[in-house]
Amino acid sequence: MKEKNENSVPVSLDSEKIEKDLQTRGCPVCDYQGRTIFDFFCSWLSPFARDEKTQEDFAAEMGFCPVHTWNLASFASLQGLAQGYPKLLERLSHELARLTKTLTNLPESVKLPIKDSATCRVCSLLRDTEAAYVQQLAIFLEQAESRQGYTHSQGLCLKHLGFLIGTASSKKTTQFLLLEAARRFNEIAQDLRNYATKREALRRDLITRDEGDAYPRALIHIAGTKEVLDP
Repeated sequence: MKEKNENSVPVSLDSEKIEKDLQTRGCPVCDYQGRTIFDFFCSWLSPFARDEKTQEDFAAEMGFCPVHTWNLASFASLQGLAQGYPKLLERLSHELARLTKTLTNLPESVKLPIKDSATCRVCSLLRDTEAAYVQQLAIFLEQAESRQGYTHSQGLCLKHLGFLIGTASSKKTTQFLLLEAARRFNEIAQDLRNYATKREALRRDLITRDEGDAYPRALIHIAGTKEVLDP
């Protein structure tokens, strides 16, 4: 399956690819979205810095939401930002000056041109890829053999678990997903306790891999990967 968003980079979502994705220590859907963001910026940054039409389109869209504005800054060079942003800043200047002509006595009537996730191009891309991946994962889990493979994974973050349950085809699959998530959270809790105990006792050499990365796994599976969080 390929995403419909014109800015996306097609990624195969067949069973073999999903099985590989499930080997992550994080959330496979978050990881997939992270790759999507990386691919988007890798292909978009050069025209953003050099192509006038791309810069005009960016200005017409009023840029990205706050989260993806900072994502852009983390990927781009200072030179690229200096070349790509002037048209947007000029558009904002024009819009703010225009607002002075429509003022009333009610301050709340002023609607500033603040970008949000509903109209952010990168947010839209992430929603498309998220929906595509979760749909394919739901199909993947219809097979008993695939569910067995899922038991060896870290599972999904709570947000994507909720999406997957909403797409699940049966009560049996939903029960399976909930029980697996419950088991994983209990295991991570124990890994955290073991890690804390060994650190306190100065037995760091005995810390296992599961105990060593229990902290980031706990946060990712509770809240999702920070790079792809909704603004």
